Amino acid sequence: MGEHRAELVGPSRGTPLSRSSRPRRGLVITVAGPDGAGKTTFCDALIAGVLHDRKVRQIHHRLGLFPLRGGETSDSTQPHAQRPYPRGVAEAKVCYLFVDSLASWVLALRPFVRSGGTLVIERGWWDLAVDPARYRLRPPARLVRLFGHFLPRSDLLFVLEGSAELLASRKDEVSEAELARQVRAWRDLVPDHQRCVYLDVSLPLEEVVSLAAAELARLEPARNRRNM
Repeated sequence: MGEHRAELVGPSRGTPLSRSSRPRRGLVITVAGPDGAGKTTFCDALIAGVLHDRKVRQIHHRLGLFPLRGGETSDSTQPHAQRPYPRGVAEAKVCYLFVDSLASWVLALRPFVRSGGTLVIERGWWDLAVDPARYRLRPPARLVRLFGHFLPRSDLLFVLEGSAELLASRKDEVSEAELARQVRAWRDLVPDHQRCVYLDVSLPLEEVVSLAAAELARLEPARNRRNM
């Protein structure tokens, strides 16, 4: 694990950010993890309970500044239902998504964050590498890894994880073997320069959110020193 990684695997008494510890500048937070980890539920609870008095913008995977048709399977309950694109088409799609992500950041998202807004991204760029079948890509997604190093990194990446059995009980459209692979992939594919926190979703939701709040509070002193 890189020095910027933090792993939270047990209970903690993290508390929501007080007004005195609120970020002076905007934040970029990404919430990721395997299917069934409860990303949307966690995002909603984080925004309502920790970021409720901040200007927040939430996006799912990408802003979508450019149009995209057929990007994901149309049936969200069957994320791997469609066949992967031919290799050339898959590579063209990755290039297109990279340009869209970069343009969205420069033209819309960076100004929002610089104005003090908090951006919450569900899934994010690295989901393309972890779960390429969802996007009809073919592993290994070498272009995804390459382009990922040129995109701005999040201030904090929360990866929700749990046992394959637990995740499958929440989302049985994906096999336990695939869920176990996704858990490992989130450990293996996130680059070391990305500050990453792994959260155990077998804990009660309020405890997981409390752990996340503690990590956000811990992040602020270092960010403020860098921005002085």
